[in-house]
Amino acid sequence: QNAAALEFASEELRGDGLLILEAMRKHGASVLRFATPALLASRHTMVRAIELDGFALTFASSVLREDAVFCAAAVRTNGLALEKASDSVRGDYDVVDAAVANEPKALRFAAPAIRLDRKFLLNAIARDARVLKFVAAKFRDDREFLLEAMRLNGAALAFAPEDFQSDHELVLEAVRSSDAAIKSVPQHMRADSAFMLQVTARSAVAFRWASAGLRGDRDFVLHAMAVDGRVVEFASDAMRADRAVGAEAARCSGGAALRLLPIELRADVDVVKAALERDALALEYASDDLRADADIVLFALRHNGLALRFAAQRLRTDCSFILQAMAQLGITVEELDDFRRTVLDSDRQAMSPVCEFAPLIEGVDLAKLVDEMERARSLLSLGLR
Repeated sequence: QNAAALEFASEELRGDGLLILEAMRKHGASVLRFATPALLASRHTMVRAIELDGFALTFASSVLREDAVFCAAAVRTNGLALEKASDSVRGDYDVVDAAVANEPKALRFAAPAIRLDRKFLLNAIARDARVLKFVAAKFRDDREFLLEAMRLNGAALAFAPEDFQSDHELVLEAVRSSDAAIKSVPQHMRADSAFMLQVTARSAVAFRWASAGLRGDRDFVLHAMAVDGRVVEFASDAMRADRAVGAEAARCSGGAALRLLPIELRADVDVVKAALERDALALEYASDDLRADADIVLFALRHNGLALRFAAQRLRTDCSFILQAMAQLGITVEELDDFRRTVLDSDRQAMSPVCEFAPLIEGVDLAKLVDEMERARSLLSLGLR
């Protein structure tokens, strides 16, 4: 009930590893101050103690605090326990690396040689951006060091000195490796249209952090979409509902942009056609009515026969639409028949593009396709006469 009572316990009880460990579970590592020196030097007991709380290293014998393997186990549980390791262990790269991986603040307790090791610091920042907050001032004020850090982990921008968070080149490097880095940029830069266009060129997602004014500026949004139509996702509601904006997004990025538009624009023939010209598989994101529209589906099939996958059910089983898709893909009925007769998956996969198209018409009678082809030839022949 009261850990302090151990101070008055017999030496036998204070040397009982199981009793001390049980007390640790209830009261934390501080109970080890009442343990006997012999117990604090027991590797078996102290290993179990640091598994419960890395701060147990504080009370370990000097021999154990000189032991790099033992200390590494402690700092993996609690990185700040590095403070209690011996000087030689705090100069051990593996131990310090384990401590900093657990808690970036542990870098403060590393030996000077490690805290001034550029390569070690950059590797640590690449893993955890927060490390930059604890590196020596000489590195935090070193623009070249910061540039390299941003290339490795853009999230480190949040922990760079405030003056450097307004450095255009630094910010652009940060955004290149982490979309979220733009969140750390001052508001006045996120309202700068020229700068934000550069940012957008590196990351469409970063557009979401542009100022509200820019995300609602039609000219700016159109310029940004010329770089990547997907930025429409983060434009203002008014811009996302703008027909011209939607059409431009679809033209630039096809289905990747069409899927982000409101349903009203995904039901707009011109917007959908703009997307299909870029990527016929964008048919997947058109409204249900347009995926059942014969003209729209044929428009898509002329660009990519595999778009049949996204047509309405009645059109996917219509022989004339199937034949249009086959013509675009250069597939014959004979090849489809061979595919259906093939047993081994490995052989089927070698029959591209048949292997992609055949499953789309799995239930269709090939004989009906042949009949439809003959009928079409007959009509063509009559027309020629």
